[in-house]
Amino acid sequence: MVCIGFLGFLGYLSFSNAVHAQENLLYRAEVAVSSQNPDELQRAIPLAFGQILNRLTANPAITQEAWAQTALRQSRRYLRQFQYQQRPSSDPQDQTDKSFLVTEFNPTAVTRLLEQNGVAYWGRSRPTVVAWIVHQRSGTRQIIDNNHSLLAQPLITAAREAGIDLVLPLMDLQEQRDVTTSHLWLRDTQVLEQATERYQSKVFILGQLAGPANDQTTDPVWNAEWLLSINGNHHHWQSDQPAALKELLEQSLVAINAPLFEQYKHQPLATNAHNEIEVSQINNADQYQRAWDYLAQLQGVVSVVPTRFNRGRAMFTIQHSGDWSELNRLIQHGDTLLPRVVDPLDQTTSDSIYMGSESANTGASNPLAHYRLNQ
Repeated sequence: MVCIGFLGFLGYLSFSNAVHAQENLLYRAEVAVSSQNPDELQRAIPLAFGQILNRLTANPAITQEAWAQTALRQSRRYLRQFQYQQRPSSDPQDQTDKSFLVTEFNPTAVTRLLEQNGVAYWGRSRPTVVAWIVHQRSGTRQIIDNNHSLLAQPLITAAREAGIDLVLPLMDLQEQRDVTTSHLWLRDTQVLEQATERYQSKVFILGQLAGPANDQTTDPVWNAEWLLSINGNHHHWQSDQPAALKELLEQSLVAINAPLFEQYKHQPLATNAHNEIEVSQINNADQYQRAWDYLAQLQGVVSVVPTRFNRGRAMFTIQHSGDWSELNRLIQHGDTLLPRVVDPLDQTTSDSIYMGSESANTGASNPLAHYRLNQ
């Protein structure tokens, strides 16, 4: 549990609402069931828990590990709540209602399990991924947006199962002017980076789907090229072979999961490290709280302790279960804190804010990192 102190409690609660909402989805899973009897429940809960472990570790084989096998047998220990739901089958040929067990697992207990076993995981530090996808058939190109229910739904469903916060573009009047099918077909990443900022994100996926030239083709197959952009770093790949459109869309979510996991994962270490962060350009109490809250919600952070504030600069000691480079990487994924180059002639940092004796008292084990609050 992150320690932020009494003064920051109320501000932290309001900031955490969005984080907790995303967490609830990450630790929620459902399994089709044939009945509501105890034996069926006993069968379904481990299957649901296995989905959670797969989602957090991006490892389809994680449930084969010895520690995971033990945890699956004890999966009720990690269960927070469950309910049954009835809804129509997703198969258009099947008009009957199906029963599902909908489960929600305890984030704290599951995280502790992964930490204790030293397993890398990707928890709540998940960016919004904007999906810019254009499909071409019979010489006509079209961008998939929220209005394309038949194409959008399998993409959104696959994203939800993978724990990816996927957003399709609105394509309102502003976006129709700023982003065209030509921008997507020519891979104009500069235009897409600017358009993605509208969704307060630096991560997007670009998909180019090419269908058959003959519009009369039954059961058409498509080819696809993909580009994933994470903070300006690009990953490019092609579909292995032509496939149905729905299948290609679902495959894309599997493909982007690995590079996203590598960027946002947390690798627990045997011992927690204490690191010091200096944040400048803080001009009032609200900005101070904003910096504090941002550090507290980072993945792997155990506690955030403010040690000094002076002349618009705040010092925090952070206890983190990962290494120093990981903590700095996670800080820089967002827009709240930006790296600050320290002027060697600036005596304010060393004399007024940071004292070497304080570093020894707090147990800081790495150099002081300098950031500034993004206004």
